[in-house]
Amino acid sequence: MFFTPYVQLLTLMLNGHWSMIRYTVINTMLFSILLIITTEFVRSVCLSDNVLLILGNGFDLSCGLKSSYSNYYDYKCRENNNVAKLEKDCKQYLFPTHSIIYPHGSSVYYDFYHQEFHVYHSSLNTWEILLTFYSFNNGDLVLWRNVEEAIEFFISKAENITGRINKILNNKFDLDSTLTNWQHDLVTFILFITYVSKVTSMGKEKLDIHDWLMAELVSYEFYFADYIEKQSESAESDYSDRSLRLLNNILSDEININPGLKSTLRVTLLNFNYTSPSSSGLNHANIMSLNNIHGQCDNRNTIFGFDHTELEPNSPAYLFSKTSRLLESKMNGHGNNSFLLPEPCDRIIFFGHSLGIYDYSYFQALFDLYDIYGSKIKLIFKYSIFDSDRSKEIKKETHSNVVNLIARYGKSMDNADKGKNLMHKLLLENRLILAEI
Repeated sequence: MFFTPYVQLLTLMLNGHWSMIRYTVINTMLFSILLIITTEFVRSVCLSDNVLLILGNGFDLSCGLKSSYSNYYDYKCRENNNVAKLEKDCKQYLFPTHSIIYPHGSSVYYDFYHQEFHVYHSSLNTWEILLTFYSFNNGDLVLWRNVEEAIEFFISKAENITGRINKILNNKFDLDSTLTNWQHDLVTFILFITYVSKVTSMGKEKLDIHDWLMAELVSYEFYFADYIEKQSESAESDYSDRSLRLLNNILSDEININPGLKSTLRVTLLNFNYTSPSSSGLNHANIMSLNNIHGQCDNRNTIFGFDHTELEPNSPAYLFSKTSRLLESKMNGHGNNSFLLPEPCDRIIFFGHSLGIYDYSYFQALFDLYDIYGSKIKLIFKYSIFDSDRSKEIKKETHSNVVNLIARYGKSMDNADKGKNLMHKLLLENRLILAEI
């Protein structure tokens, strides 16, 4: 049926009916154009293959990039001796001495730490000091979600002490009655002393503590962006080639879903890293659109922060949330304003993201947009065994992260029964997949 015009044309030519050939040629050309349009429509709509790819820091780490906080901390220790000195003093001097001098009252307590911090405040960023102390009370800051947790901790403490700053500066306010847990209270007091040291060195009698912490955080982000850019551009990292190979590995199964229709795959990349693969790499992996949601290192617009869900919009802490800072970044002309999420979307693929609470708002918004309960969209969580000795641990952690994410979203659904049944429904319909690459 589809080849009728071509058969008619061939028959006329064989029989010598040249007068009718012109008319038949026109019909054949029109038919060919219609066939091309119809084919493209079928390929682009009926066989649409839209994928949203979400990448976390595990992607960069898998590419050999030293992009973890511990990597950055080690780098700072080599670059600035005072970072290493602060770590050593925490272990051998400041923390042990605290338990001795604390019972003698806040005046001695204050004078001791104020004096000690003159060693550090001039050469270290405030967040380098605070995060170092936090790590000694709460364990190493291995994952970025640990750093985000630490930032949230100090911002919440700052909100509690705002009204006491002047008393601390002027009267050495008696803190003995308010300090209850020595570990956290010491870290909180470090916040006081760091603030006092910085303000004193700047020659300012009063500086809003939240403004000060934000300014220091922006500087800290700038330093980190510079570090990441140097890492990604170094000859040793070979980031461009490695990222392309890993992208192809992640997407290889998706490309082969419709044999012969490779070009139908359209990938939208939502990148939680501060790096991005090369333009040629993006094109090769069928990535049509890219958004570094928290900024790019080469633009020096990186964002650290935490989730806003539990915060009131008018609270000072809200300004440090990722939502608020993302809005501010867009106001300053940063970000990809042309970026659009794919609609429709057939699959969401995750790789290298811890799926923690500090990025949960993004996932909730995506799950709402694509109606993961009522639609046919698939959630595919891909992972790699980057350490063969920890194979079981890696699989267990991946399983736990996925379960927690789906369960958390289920609790947010209007229908509680549907929320409890969400994971079972996704599994039953083969729409929740964990795949090793």
